[in-house]
Amino acid sequence: MELAAALSRSPVTVKRSLKELEDIGLILRVRRGVGEPNRIYTLLPKGGLP
Repeated sequence: MELAAALSRSPVTVKRSLKELEDIGLILRVRRGVGEPNRIYTLLPKGGLP
């Protein structure tokens, strides 16, 4: 996993962290077709930024 290497973290740690961020609504992961990179979008919390 390219992101894990860039962050010097294990792939399991990165996958778990991405899942947590997605579950609380801070990112949106869009899975694409075979051979295509997935997209990760950052989202603003409800109510916007302080």
